[in-house]
Amino acid sequence: MEAPSFFFRSCEDNVEIYKHPKEERIARTWGTTAPGLPYVEETIAGSGNRAIGGDLEVIEPIKYHDGLDHFRLSPAQLREEFTRRNADAVFAFPAEESHVHNGHALLMTRYSQTAS
Repeated sequence: MEAPSFFFRSCEDNVEIYKHPKEERIARTWGTTAPGLPYVEETIAGSGNRAIGGDLEVIEPIKYHDGLDHFRLSPAQLREEFTRRNADAVFAFPAEESHVHNGHALLMTRYSQTAS
């Protein structure tokens, strides 16, 4: 896999800087704030105390050239696909994490019960 090049690919307008609600993000992501959660230190707890937000304009999407770029859709492309499939609900989970989130486990359990 080729590493992406991170040159200027987007710009932000109407920038807002606010206190980073780390504990809230941890609780919403993992469903608890108990110490020792996987990836918390590297993804949230070790990050800065300020967060930035605003209107993001993507100039050029990042390409990884790993054969999977065609699966990385923009929000507009995802909306089109959901409409095409007549989706009335969409559930999304981060694919880069190896553990199963509580919500994902609940969906898998309920689907397996209704599918049989």
